Parts: sequence; C-alpha cells; structure tokens
Amino acid sequence: MALEGLYIRVTHAGASSGAILLNDVNHGFTREEASRVRRPGPVYVPVNGYVDLALESTVLLSYESGAIRQFVDAGELTVSTVGGTVQVLQYLYDVTVDGGAVATYTLGNIAGDAKALPANVLMLRGWVDVVTAFVGGGTASAGSSADPDGFLLAKAAGALTLDAIVPFDGALVSNAGPTSTKNVTADTVVLDVAGAPFTAGRAIVNVEVIASFD
Repeated sequence: MALEGLYIRVTHAGASSGAILLNDVNHGFTREEASRVRRPGPVYVPVNGYVDLALESTVLLSYESGAIRQFVDAGELTVSTVGGTVQVLQYLYDVTVDGGAVATYTLGNIAGDAKALPANVLMLRGWVDVVTAFVGGGTASAGSSADPDGFLLAKAAGALTLDAIVPFDGALVSNAGPTSTKNVTADTVVLDVAGAPFTAGRAIVNVEVIASFD
C-alpha cells in the first residue's frame, strides 16, 4: 500500500465548465470504495471532482511549471496534500554552547549542525522542552528569523524550569488558538535572549509540521 503522504489531490475549482486535461501527467488514481485504483493514460480532472496523483517526477514537474501550475494560476484547479505525515522538527538552544548573552541565536539540530525550517510546510503547533533550567534575569522567545517571537512570546526564567513543557503562544504558531501558519520559503529557527544574559539553560524547540502543496 502506498504511503498516504506521497499523494496530492488536484481538485476542479469550478472556473471551467468542462473536465480539465493534465497532458503532462502519466496516470492518476480514483477512489473506489476503500481503495485507490490506478487509471493509466491521460488524466482528466472532472467537473466538481478531483484526482489523486502520486508524487513522482512528472507530477512534481507539472506542479512546478507545467499543466497543473498553469491551471492553478488560472484559478481552475486547487492542490492539497492527501493524508500527509506530521513531523516534529527539533532545534536545540544550549547556553554552554551558544552563549547566554543578549542576542538572537540561530538554532541547529540536536547534534549542533545547521538545520533549516523547510519551505512549504504548515506549522501546526509546537512547544519548548526545557532540559536544563534557565538561570538569569532575562527573557527568552523563539520563532523564525522573520518573526523571532512567532513561536514563543518572551518568557522569564521562572517559566523555563527543569522539565517544563512550554506550549507555543506566538503569532505564527499558537497551541491555544490554535494558530497555524504556512512557511512559504526556507528559514531558520531562532531563540532571542533579551533584557539580561542567561548563565544556564538548555531547551529543545519542537515544531510540528506537515508538507503543503497549496
């Protein structure tokens, strides 16, 4: 059985009165009861209907610069993921490695290597897992480089105690709202120290995402 996350759904948006031919895609799938059935040959998107397309090379090229892109830009088709897989991306801040001075720190992965916030993902929710308690008179916030407190609004050391799980409450992603945002272009995850330095503190910023092709 194919993985659900490897499909996109191309839906007729109603702007055209007839079925839409995707002449650069090899085959599509239709739903028949609980199964997907492969339909080889030309792919037509029916009026008021949709087709599921496996994410192979011709489909990706069509989405980027071919027939699918042409009809999406014309408002005749919409594209969405089908049952995509949710992932948790993790970014580490460690005073002993990064430093605790008042500054904005670009975070890497758990091993300390560079790690981007990918393009074209929906950021669904997130949290900060405090591994070592924060010590100092400053505040810490987290987000992307475009919005440094878009994940976590400024928190003092009293909220960043050992083993604390601090949910996102920013403008980009908030668990309380909930608020979710699509990250359109590749970015970085940052942690901002403000007000005064921290002399201790280690935390993992967890961002829950799912791929988006809208």
